[in-house]
Amino acid sequence: MNPCTDPASAVIDAVIAAMKDLFDPASECPPIGGGSKTVHFFAGEGAYFDEIECSQPMVWVRFNSRFRTEGFPDPSVVTLPCGAGEAITVEAGVARCSQMGGDITPKEVAKEAEISMDDSWRLNKLTCAVNSKLGGLHQIGQESISAWGPEGGVIAWATMLYIMV
Repeated sequence: MNPCTDPASAVIDAVIAAMKDLFDPASECPPIGGGSKTVHFFAGEGAYFDEIECSQPMVWVRFNSRFRTEGFPDPSVVTLPCGAGEAITVEAGVARCSQMGGDITPKEVAKEAEISMDDSWRLNKLTCAVNSKLGGLHQIGQESISAWGPEGGVIAWATMLYIMV
């Protein structure tokens, strides 16, 4: 491995590729609410929901943190930093426009719930998809998949992955 290349880059690339596959509108199993081959990548805190186009979901991967660990997936305060493994946390999510803030029928509420359930199911498959892309060579943990919204006209689902690099 090139000592000038961050090993987290290959891991992030695998997460992005897995999200593209899971939300591909042309896949054998397309998302119920429509998909997207565009995956937004960013770092830091917060989400950039102002980029949502209602014609397709906003799919994202957010680099959240990196840490040393002697007991994955928990971070360690390490006295010998070169002796502990390196891990990163990565958020993956999908956001869609919602009509639930305005006049909406029970049938439309049920349809949005069905789409949300499908989005959360796809995120639940993410750990195995990333593991496959990485050849099974990295430890991966996943938090629960949580919903946000519909405040602001957006329903989003996201999960945090812990991955040894």
